[in-house]
Amino acid sequence: FDVPTPPFQAAQRAGYLTDSEVLTKITAEFITQRGATISAGEAPSAGFVSKQKKNVLPSRQKVLKYQVGEDEDYLECLVKVPSRDFGDTLTHRWWRVLKEKKEGGRNALLALELPEDRMKEDGAMMEAIVKSFRLGN
Repeated sequence: FDVPTPPFQAAQRAGYLTDSEVLTKITAEFITQRGATISAGEAPSAGFVSKQKKNVLPSRQKVLKYQVGEDEDYLECLVKVPSRDFGDTLTHRWWRVLKEKKEGGRNALLALELPEDRMKEDGAMMEAIVKSFRLGN
C-alpha cells in the first residue's frame, strides 16, 4: 500500500488498537499528528472482518460498507470510541483483508482510523491508501 509521507510517520506499537488478537499480527504501523492511523500485517483469523462487524454494538457502530468475498473482506464504519473526558469520539474505520488463493495461503490485513471531524481534509487520502493495498508476489 502507498503511505503518503508526510503526514504519516512510522510508529512503534499500535496503542490505539486494543484487540490483542490484532496486535500480535501487526507488522507495520503509521500515524499522523492529526490522529490518523494505519496498521498492516497478517489477518489474525478467518472471518476477522465479520467479527469486527458483529462484535461492536449497533449503538456504537454505523456500518457504511460491508462486503465479504472469496478474494477480499471489507468493512467501512463509523465507531463511537469512549474518550478520556467521558464523552465519545466519532471515528471513521476501514478494515480490509486480502486473501491468498493458494492452499494454506495467509491473509493480509489493513486497518485505518481517522477522527470523523478530519474526513473532509484527510478522507480522500485515507481512501486512496485503502485502494492501494495489494498482496505482494
